[in-house]
Amino acid sequence: KILPVRLSQWPRSSHDRVIRQISAAPPGERAQLLVAIYDSLDALIRTLAIDEMGMSGQAECIPKLIGMLQDDDTTGFARVKAIEALGRLRATAASPLLQHILQTKQVWRWVYPNEMRIAAAQALLHVDKMVGMHAVASSGIDRKEMTLEPTDPEPNVSVIRQRRYARLKLSRNLLAVTTNLRENFRLSIPEMNLGGGIGAGERHLAPGSLLGLRFSYGVRHIKAQAIVRGARPQAMAFEFVDMDLEERYRLRKLLLELGGLPMIAEVTNRSRRRGRVAVAKT
Repeated sequence: KILPVRLSQWPRSSHDRVIRQISAAPPGERAQLLVAIYDSLDALIRTLAIDEMGMSGQAECIPKLIGMLQDDDTTGFARVKAIEALGRLRATAASPLLQHILQTKQVWRWVYPNEMRIAAAQALLHVDKMVGMHAVASSGIDRKEMTLEPTDPEPNVSVIRQRRYARLKLSRNLLAVTTNLRENFRLSIPEMNLGGGIGAGERHLAPGSLLGLRFSYGVRHIKAQAIVRGARPQAMAFEFVDMDLEERYRLRKLLLELGGLPMIAEVTNRSRRRGRVAVAKT
């Protein structure tokens, strides 16, 4: 009852902290809170809340997620996140909508963007495997593009916030430049996935800071907005909060080229590391 009113008085960075605090709550209460406050959140923080809904494992989030997906005012990036969350939740009620996104054509062209169709195909395989296999077979989607997919939450783990995507160590560092700061700087990134990455930079910003990023590889450029996560002397982690879907599709292709197959992280094999270093490769 109190949070929606308070959120309207708080800056974006506080909205980010609210979502990260809620992520530590038991799944049932977490889902209830996320649904209740979603419309009060800053637009750039809503995608983080959508991720948390999917990771909660709670079916009560499904109607809200389907509503987002059907709303044309929802951004493309948020709709992809909602699709991924519905797949994680095994939302059978979303099957007709996912099939529509994957299969709808206008004359000879697919109606929905590549990223939305790939996300719908991945979710449909979790929601209704037989229907999904048939739909994917006639979708025209390259099977390799399907390898980068959202990870499912693992029950009874010792970590509060699990990875949303398997990590990728790049074959060579990707360079990025900030675009929204008074004094912009470069990042050299050895690890990244569809959710974010970690890089070594000339400056360090406080967790919760918003970054405009432009990634460069050869003649290709990809733009995104991200939130700073961890900031240590030699590394800064970031998480994507908004990206044009064409840009995300280019990022997917780039990660497949530089990262190869994803490495699934086993929680049982993790250890607490005091300092994560992003080493620049020549």
